[in-house]
Amino acid sequence: MPAVGQEILLRHAMEGVALDTLSTLVLRFNSEQKRPAMKVVLQEAASVKDKRQLPHLGLLDPEDSLAFFGSRPRFVTLQEVMKKGGEKFDAASILPQMADATDNLVGSLQGLPLALSLPVLFYNKDAFLKAGLDPENPPKTWWEVQRTAGALLDAEFECPLTTS
Repeated sequence: MPAVGQEILLRHAMEGVALDTLSTLVLRFNSEQKRPAMKVVLQEAASVKDKRQLPHLGLLDPEDSLAFFGSRPRFVTLQEVMKKGGEKFDAASILPQMADATDNLVGSLQGLPLALSLPVLFYNKDAFLKAGLDPENPPKTWWEVQRTAGALLDAEFECPLTTS
């Protein structure tokens, strides 16, 4: 007997182009699933009668949570936790690139950016020269890293890229 697929309920309040884009992505995702399928089901927030029935996922702004779920958010921001605990916290001490992953629309951190890291690139300028690459212009995007690794491989470097 085949296993039944998992339905994932995604509640939203989108319309127009945003809803068309979301629907296209959901249709593509659903069509690419192997059996047993995981299927995303879109649910318009306005159509929900029982707000106590929470979805698996929700696309919303923090201000919209009361309208979507019928309750206030079930979390406390990092600033509130630190303030209540009487602890000083300098949000500026977190690198802006990492803070962006956990801040809200006004820039307040919602949590600590744990398990996030900034990639660091070390490269061999002599190897770049041998491969015909500009040693003063290292790759700046992951796509450029891939092309650069290919050029180094073509220049007969056995291990053009490694990560850790």
